[in-house]
Amino acid sequence: AFGTTVEKDVAETIDDFQEELKKLETDIDTYKSKKKPNKVKEFYIKVYNMNSTLSTKLKEYAANYAELIVFCNP
Repeated sequence: AFGTTVEKDVAETIDDFQEELKKLETDIDTYKSKKKPNKVKEFYIKVYNMNSTLSTKLKEYAANYAELIVFCNP
C-alpha cells in the first residue's frame, strides 16, 4: 500500500508536468517564442514549484518508511 501511494503521487505529478507542457505548447507556436517569454517563464516557475512539492513529499515518504522499518516487530 505504501509503495502504491508513492507511485501514484509520482505518476500524478508527471501527468501534471505533461499537462502544463501541453498548455504551453498550445499557447505558443514554438518553444522559443519571443512573443510570449512570460508564458515560458511561468511554465518553468510552475514546474519548479511542482518539483519542489514532490521532492518534499518524497522526503516525507522516505522518513515514514524508515520509521516503519525501525519500529517493525519481526
